[in-house]
Amino acid sequence: MTSKEANSINIREFLSDMEIRPKITKIYYGMYYSPFRAENVPSFKVDFRKNLWYDFGSGEGGTMVDLFMKLERCTFHEAMKKLENRETPFVSLPQKPLPKSEKTMLMDVLTINNPALLRYLFDRRIDTDTARCQCLEVHYSIAGRNYYAIGFRNDANGYELRNRHFKGSVSPKDITTFDVSTDDCIVFEGFMDYLSYLTMQNSLHPQTDTVVLNSAVYIDRAMDFLKRHKTVHTCLDNDSAGKNVLSKIRSQCASVVDLSEYYRNYKDLNEYLCDSSIDMDNCMFFNRNKENMKNQKPQKPLKSSKSLNSLKPLNSSTSPLPPINLPAKIISVPFRLQGLEPFGFWKKSPLLALLRVLFFPKTVHAGNIH
Repeated sequence: MTSKEANSINIREFLSDMEIRPKITKIYYGMYYSPFRAENVPSFKVDFRKNLWYDFGSGEGGTMVDLFMKLERCTFHEAMKKLENRETPFVSLPQKPLPKSEKTMLMDVLTINNPALLRYLFDRRIDTDTARCQCLEVHYSIAGRNYYAIGFRNDANGYELRNRHFKGSVSPKDITTFDVSTDDCIVFEGFMDYLSYLTMQNSLHPQTDTVVLNSAVYIDRAMDFLKRHKTVHTCLDNDSAGKNVLSKIRSQCASVVDLSEYYRNYKDLNEYLCDSSIDMDNCMFFNRNKENMKNQKPQKPLKSSKSLNSLKPLNSSTSPLPPINLPAKIISVPFRLQGLEPFGFWKKSPLLALLRVLFFPKTVHAGNIH
C-alpha cells in the first residue's frame, strides 16, 4: 500500500468502524469527542470533503496516516504495514483532485500587523520582533473565502500557515534551511518550535545552521544538509514521530545531541515555553535582554556551538545564557508588550486604560499601564 492509497481511506468510515461517531454532523464536516482524551465538548473535527482531521484541543491535525500513527503510537512505516494488513474494511475516497476553488490559494503577503495574529503570537509566547523577521502575514483563500495566517516560507517558496484555528500550507511543501556556515546545526519539526527557540535565545535570526522540517515526513529531504555538519542538535517533539525522526538522524549522522531531554515533560518546545508554571527567572533557555537583541547584527552570524554544548538539564540552576535584565515583577510577560503596536493606544485614554485592566489584566505590570 502506498501512502497515497493509505491517505485515501475515508477517515469518517475508519472512525465509524472503531465505534467513534460524530457528536455534531454538518454537510461538509463532523465534530467528534477527541479519541485522545476525555472531554465534554467535541473538539475533534473531520473535514468530509478533504478527508482531513484537526484536533482543536491539541492543535494537531493531518491525513489518515497521521491519525493512524497517533492512535496506534507507531512510526510511519509501522502504520503503513498495519493499515495494509488490517482486516477491517475501509471505504476509500475516489482519486479525484480537489477543485481549484477548494485549494489553498495565496492572495497576498504582508508584514505581520493583524491584531488577531499578534495576539496569537502573544498567547504562544513568541517574540513579536522575532516573528516579524522570520514570518509574514499571509492572506489566502479556500473555496472563495478569504483568510489570513502567520506564514513561514520554505525552500520551494511555499508557506506553512498557522493561526488560532487553522494549520495548513500553501503549496509547494518543502523544508526550510538557514545556512550561516557553522560546523553545528539544529533541526526542528515545525516553525513554532523554531520561533520558540529564537525567542528563548534572544535572537532575531538563527546563529547556527538550521533546518525546519515543516513535517516529520520530510526528514529525507533534510538529510544531505544535516550530514555535512560535525554535530546535529535535534529539537524535536516528544512523540512517536519525533522519536522516529531522531532515530533516522542518528543512523546517518556521526554526532547527534538530543535537546528534547530538556523539555521531556512537554509535547514540544513551544509547550514548554507556554507553561506558566515555569520560573522564567531561572529558565534554562529563557533569558531576555532586548537591548542586546536590538544591537544584534544578523549579517554577521555568531558561532553557537558553545551555548548548545553547555545546555543544562531542566533542574539545573545554572543557565548557559546571559542573565535576565528585566525586573522580577514583569518576568511573567515573556517579551516586550510594546511589540503589539495595535495595543499601543491603551496609554492615550484613561477609559481605554481601564478597559485594558478589565480585559487584559496579564498585560499590566506592577500596577502601571505602559
